[in-house]
Formats: sequence, structure tokens, C-alpha cells
Amino acid sequence: MPLINDGVTRPQPQVEEPTTFDFGDGKGPVPAHRHPFGGGWVADSAIVEAGVWVDPDARVFGNAQARDFADLFGNAKLSGNAMLGGSVTLCDDAHMSGSAVLSGDNIELDGDTKLDAAPVVVAGLFKNGYAGDDWTVVCITSPVPMVVIGCQRHSPAYWRKHAREIAGDFNAARGSVPKLMKLLDMVYGKAQRPRKPQRRVVKR
Repeated sequence: MPLINDGVTRPQPQVEEPTTFDFGDGKGPVPAHRHPFGGGWVADSAIVEAGVWVDPDARVFGNAQARDFADLFGNAKLSGNAMLGGSVTLCDDAHMSGSAVLSGDNIELDGDTKLDAAPVVVAGLFKNGYAGDDWTVVCITSPVPMVVIGCQRHSPAYWRKHAREIAGDFNAARGSVPKLMKLLDMVYGKAQRPRKPQRRVVKR
């Protein structure tokens, strides 16, 4: 140990070596750390608040932000300039990237759901006819059109065809389905109805 000017030998403060991690985005190892709440890897360039849970195999990198009480379970990823907030949950292989912003109550993106642009989020549109609870509708437009309500995630075409059946499972209040159809028309455009075959008129 080196001598200080006053002649007293003091231990030198130890400087921790910077920790790096390769997030598999082609940028190689970057400065990163384990998030204390869950243990998942977080790039030093990202922002993850203390109340956010990040599973050991979940990842937050780039300039992404996870705030409030959001959760990342399984192999979920948050990257780019995406921002996650409220009580939104990403799980399984769900991946938010690009400029996607998603915040709200009791929203879950699971499976292999991909989201790289800001979705249309409407709270209180799908109501439980018995308990009075509301489900938030998340309309994803990019990269693949997808509508998420509760644990149900389907294409807009599937919702248009099966909305009443699913609404029955949800005990959805009367009027929920017509409101959903209007929302789908606004976000994805009106559904193309098959044309009726024209009758040929034969002149004699």
C-alpha cells in the first residue's frame, strides 16, 4: 500500500471493473448490470425503475425505459427507444422495440407478440357485465396487426369474426362488441366485404 503524505498507510479504494453483456443485437458486449429486482440484464444506457421486475432471462437494452410497476417475465425484451409503464406485463417471448410506448393497467403481451410502434390503447371499452371490471384494448399496428384484450390476442380479422363468442366468455357488458368493431374500423380500416357475384344479363 502506498504511503500518504502524513506518513499513515491507508488502503486504496477498489475500483470495480465495468460489467458488460452481449444482448444479441449485433452491437457486441456493452456496459450493463443485473437489475436488483429480478436479476435480469439491463444495459447501462437503458432506464429501469426500482419497482420494475425483470426476470433473469428478460432483457432491457438500447435506450429503452421500464417505469412504474411494469413486469418483464420469461424471455421478454425491451429495446430501442421503447417505453413500458403502468402495470403492463411482457412475458414469454414478447418484444417491444422501436418507438413503441405502452402504459396502462392490467395489460399483458405474451407469446411471441412483437411491437415496434405506439399502439392504440383504449381503456374501459370492454366491460365485465357482472363484476364491472374493465379490460383495456390494445391495438397493435406494427410489425403485425394484433388486438390484445386480457389474455386474448388475435388478428383484427379474427376479432371481427369471433368477438361475440369471446365477449360471452368475458361476460362482456352489452354494447362492448359494437364499440370494439368501431374501434377496429378506425384503427385498421373497414373490413372488406366479399362482393356478391353479379348476374349476367343475356340479351336475346
